[in-house]
Amino acid sequence: MTNTAPPATELTPAQVAYLALADHCITSPCGKPDWHGDTPVHRPCDTAEDLYQAWRQRWREERG
Repeated sequence: MTNTAPPATELTPAQVAYLALADHCITSPCGKPDWHGDTPVHRPCDTAEDLYQAWRQRWREERG
């Protein structure tokens, strides 16, 4: 598989923030549901919430 992502210098601040959020959600244990029981339980993650708010703010700024 080849990396088709543009170089970081071509990304907008919102795209960089989104990638940081995505990376955290994929790699953090908090991003994985707890499967003890019939339904998964999602644990809150303050870091993910902070990264989401940062992305959302930058996205809104870029939209104008």
